[in-house]
Amino acid sequence: MLPTRKKTVTLKDIAREAGVSPGAVSFVLNNSHEKHRISKPTVDRVRRIAKEMGYHPNIAARNLRFFGPGRNLFVLAIVTSADSPLTLVSHVFEALQRKIRGKKEGRTYVTNIVTFKPGSLHKVPGFLDGSLFNAAIITNTQKADDAFLAQAELPYPTIVIGREIPGYSCFVPSLNAGRVAATALLAAGSRKPAVLFERELTQATEKRVAQYTHDIAIKLDREPARVVCRSQNEAAAYRAVLRTLKDGADFDSLFAVHDNLAAGAYLAIKEMGLKIPGDVRVIGIGDSELAPYLDPPLTCAGAEESQVYDKAAALMLARLDNGGEAPRVVRTRARIIERGSV
Repeated sequence: MLPTRKKTVTLKDIAREAGVSPGAVSFVLNNSHEKHRISKPTVDRVRRIAKEMGYHPNIAARNLRFFGPGRNLFVLAIVTSADSPLTLVSHVFEALQRKIRGKKEGRTYVTNIVTFKPGSLHKVPGFLDGSLFNAAIITNTQKADDAFLAQAELPYPTIVIGREIPGYSCFVPSLNAGRVAATALLAAGSRKPAVLFERELTQATEKRVAQYTHDIAIKLDREPARVVCRSQNEAAAYRAVLRTLKDGADFDSLFAVHDNLAAGAYLAIKEMGLKIPGDVRVIGIGDSELAPYLDPPLTCAGAEESQVYDKAAALMLARLDNGGEAPRVVRTRARIIERGSV
């Protein structure tokens, strides 16, 4: 006996269940209900029914002229700020491809990487109405983006990585990284620690800095020195650390909230004639691909983040297949990956 094919949910199906017109359903799911003065109870009812029925915008129909007939097309998006580390985007993309390869034939998946200026997620075209993709993994957002997401009602499956936002399934790796890094550097004998981070903190990096600062202050009765770079890349970290050292700062350890910032710090430290770890011990976060190839290899506070990305990708694809389920939060804890920089 052949398996029953799951019926595609249409606007008419939702309208019939909600007791409204298909046009009203369209306005609600395209987030244009305020313009058309649809009441909040009606909006809430339509959104609830759409989620319960497993509705997904029919992007395949919209893109039919590009992909031809007979294709069951799903457009997936990795939505991330423009200054996100490429290693992070690469990890998420690779996880999606692994999970897609494990899917049965009969569907075509297209994965797009959508970038936005930090704090401007609300300006991404098609983000609210689901006109450009069927599902999304969102990462590396700023506080303004998180606030926007908390208020938004997105009409497609959405997974958030690296922060916790009410109403979304969230995957939060290396939750305790700041605390683990502080413990490791203090145990190695650091008495003049510093922390390196970007000017615009995300929810995740803010927690790392706060944890690290708190634990250092408890043990040494003073907070670590702060080295702030303009953006989340190696060049900005290099300039910030070099400037700080030239200004006479004296620190014997450095906690970088991303591995790529640690890479920039390496160059600045060496240019000043200092040795790692002899003069300055360095710990990064993330255990990225570059960490083992720095000189010396970078010690990291990290987790099996590839597993986190695999789980996030699997959940997003499952939501496409099976419709909605209650949001959940998955947290992982960091551990020290010892190499040669501490």
